[in-house]
Amino acid sequence: MPAALLVLAGCSDPQPANDTLPTAGSTSASPTLEPLGPADFPVPDQAREQTEAGAEAMARYYLQLTARSFSSLDSTWLRQLSSDCSQCTTTADNLDANKAAGARYEGGAVDVTTLAPELDAEGRTGVGVLVEQQPLELIGSDGTVVEDRSSPARRLTGGLVLSWNAERTAWLVEQLDLQTS
Repeated sequence: MPAALLVLAGCSDPQPANDTLPTAGSTSASPTLEPLGPADFPVPDQAREQTEAGAEAMARYYLQLTARSFSSLDSTWLRQLSSDCSQCTTTADNLDANKAAGARYEGGAVDVTTLAPELDAEGRTGVGVLVEQQPLELIGSDGTVVEDRSSPARRLTGGLVLSWNAERTAWLVEQLDLQTS
């Protein structure tokens, strides 16, 4: 008898059914990840997977986090989810300076479309993006719009370079380049 039939034949013997189902504690589930990101906008689980889809999810998340950071003027997570990214640091520094000056932002919501990621020879992943941004206004401490620091609705194109950080189980942004298209 061929080996495949022997394997199948072994499955045909009657077996008594279990009287109980396994408990939640006895099933093997994937390990729970420590929360990462703001409590009200955590990094999604998919962005914490070392896959192409995970890199795309992190690119979308980071750009959405950046837009949210303009409202909160909190640069903490922009800094913690990037590594040696000069544009990320510049954006975070500007948020901190505007907060210290008593300014605030209004608007700036984004819709992000990603392109398929590309892995480079150093193990980093590049993700191309198209960002549709709603008007963003910087309101000075005196309540007036700071025109030269505000922007109309615009379309931005560019990309992010991400590297996997095994210790944090997350992608980190190493480079962010966006241009008005």
